[in-house]
Amino acid sequence: SYVSQFVDVTAVHQAQEQLRFQAGHDPLTSLANRHQLFTRMTRILKYPPHAGFRVGILYVDLDEFKPINDTFGHSTGDGVLVEMARRIRGAVRGEDLVARIGGDEFVIALLAVRGLDDAQRVGDTLRDTLAQPIQLAGSTVRVTVSVGVALAQAGEAVNAVLQRADRALYRAKRMGRNRVVTDSLDESEETDST
Repeated sequence: SYVSQFVDVTAVHQAQEQLRFQAGHDPLTSLANRHQLFTRMTRILKYPPHAGFRVGILYVDLDEFKPINDTFGHSTGDGVLVEMARRIRGAVRGEDLVARIGGDEFVIALLAVRGLDDAQRVGDTLRDTLAQPIQLAGSTVRVTVSVGVALAQAGEAVNAVLQRADRALYRAKRMGRNRVVTDSLDESEETDST
C-alpha cells in the first residue's frame, strides 16, 4: 500500500515570483529599480555591444517636480511619475533598460547606439515626448525634463558612466533646464540641445 499526496505549489511559486519582481522593480512604476539597474548594467558593460555600437546612458530628471506635488497633491504627483515611466518605456526600444532610481529621476541604458549623436537624438525625442500635457484628475499638468547623456567607455564601471551622465544632467539644469546636454568626456562630439 502507499499514500498519495498532491500539493498545489502554484501559489507558492507565484509568491516567490512576486517577491523576485518586487526586489528588482520600483513599486510605483514597475520599472527596474536602482539595484536592478546596477546588476544589469554590470553585465551589459562586461560584454560590450557588437562592433560599431556603444552603450548610451540617459540620466533624466523632471524639472520642478516638487511644485507639482505641492500644487496638485502627492497622488497626482504619483500619477505624473507613472505616466512619465509609461512614456519613457514607449519611446525606447524593447531591449533598452529603463529604471526609476529615486524620486523623479530615471536612467535609460540604450544598448546599441552608433555614437553620441544617436544617444542625444533619443534624449531629444524623450524631452519632446515627456513635455506633452498630462490630464490627471481634471487637471492639466505640464512637465519638462533635463537629460544628461554619456557613452560608456570600454571597461568602464557602472558608477563612473552614471556619474558622467549625472554631471551632464546637472549642467543641463544649470543652463536653464528643459534641455539635453552630453558628457564632455568626448569633447569632439559634445553638443547641447534646447
